[in-house]
Amino acid sequence: MSPPQDLNTLLKAGGVVQLEPTTYQISNDLIIGVDGTCLLGCGGAVIQKTAVCQVLITASWCHIESVKLDGNGFDGAGFFITGSFNSILRCRSERNNGHGFAFDGGHLLPGDDLASHCKFNEIKSCFSIGNGGIGISEYHHWDGRIIDNACFDNGLEGITVDVWSLRNLIMGNSLQHNCKTGGVGAIGMDYADLNRVTNNFIEQASDVPGITLQNNIGQSNYNIISNNVIVNPTIGILLKANTAGPPDPRDKPLQLSPRTSNHNMVADNIVRGATGLEVQQEGGCIGNDIRGNMLTF
Repeated sequence: MSPPQDLNTLLKAGGVVQLEPTTYQISNDLIIGVDGTCLLGCGGAVIQKTAVCQVLITASWCHIESVKLDGNGFDGAGFFITGSFNSILRCRSERNNGHGFAFDGGHLLPGDDLASHCKFNEIKSCFSIGNGGIGISEYHHWDGRIIDNACFDNGLEGITVDVWSLRNLIMGNSLQHNCKTGGVGAIGMDYADLNRVTNNFIEQASDVPGITLQNNIGQSNYNIISNNVIVNPTIGILLKANTAGPPDPRDKPLQLSPRTSNHNMVADNIVRGATGLEVQQEGGCIGNDIRGNMLTF
């Protein structure tokens, strides 16, 4: 039997699945759909795509550890998570033409129920390298923890907190040389409230801001952005008042224009080598507490 068939069969049964030190080639989604499944890798274990597919986690309370995913240049995310209460630890996702890791509570259109079914997931000590999309993407994800990860050389943002993503902690991550082909900043936020973005290291190539509250979809309010070190951005932190629509016509604004950045705390960040300001706030944003930020060269 081929390794992919063995893996899918084992994952359908749930429980603990231990990968052998070999390469498992997949051409269809590898689905973790049983609550409580534990997928464990080892030093020589690699899951490699041979077609458009992903590791799809629809279940909850699962644990994925030490798994390397080689996207081999194919579309689709490396790991795509729609369930809740899952943990991803010491994994690596590289060379996907989509996102490295994606937490997705479902696409939102005007009039939709805003409740998310993707919440309380944690990703820690993982690597997202050389993907065509975002390193670690949060879309409509609540109460997540993105801690101590490394995202570098990705086509779009290193990390995003987008589209009614609430109460997430983004802390201690190292983001280097992302936004190779697009993206609004090393960390991009849009319609994101009550999140904490703190103690991250960001390095760019004077091409985009370090952190951008972009607001194509809706306002970003009541976030704490503090104690980050940002090297060689255009602007350290950009708080936008957006009057433009989303670049993708499939996405629709969920709030009226201007979609502003309000009542956020932006404090004690260090910005080195910016071509612009350490913090820039566009007109129409109100109530932001901006203090203690340092611009050095």
